[in-house]
Amino acid sequence: MLVLGLDISMVNTGWVTAVSDNDGKLFIKDCGVIQTEKLETGEDVSNTVDSMRRAAKVHAVLEKVCLDHKPTIVCVEAMSWPRNAASAIKMAMAWGAIAPLIIERPLIEVSPQEIKKVLTGSRSATKKEVEEAVKKRLTHSSASVPLLEKKVPKKALREHCWDALGSILASQKTESWKLIQAGYYRR
Repeated sequence: MLVLGLDISMVNTGWVTAVSDNDGKLFIKDCGVIQTEKLETGEDVSNTVDSMRRAAKVHAVLEKVCLDHKPTIVCVEAMSWPRNAASAIKMAMAWGAIAPLIIERPLIEVSPQEIKKVLTGSRSATKKEVEEAVKKRLTHSSASVPLLEKKVPKKALREHCWDALGSILASQKTESWKLIQAGYYRR
């Protein structure tokens, strides 16, 4: 089964396509981080217009990913509660940019705490602990970690791909995953 894992953000959206075999082992096929920069001009551009431009970039890149890889299932780190209204609006716009691309596919959302718990045993694990736990689960595939490191050369950006992979690994433990794997899919 070809899976698309997402760590959705307006600034750095991490994505991973991976094959999940019958034993639940993942093999990374492709990955990346969609970086969107805040528009820095002398013009008076509203935050809303700039956010729409950034959301359009996220949409365009993920549209190409979906067309190129044709994932059968999408796993995402669920939206956590934004700290303020401006953050909530940006997250809603990022999700809105992605929604048309994934609406026809099964979707499994897992909370950041669920991901941490499944991978490390602790709901309060650090980013580094999550990264190490994901790497341990990829030891069967000698090419997966080097591929991710090659595709995302900036170490600081890789956390978004580790989180996207974490969403897949945590999704594999859900009842929804088992039903989808068995051929039962509801939208």
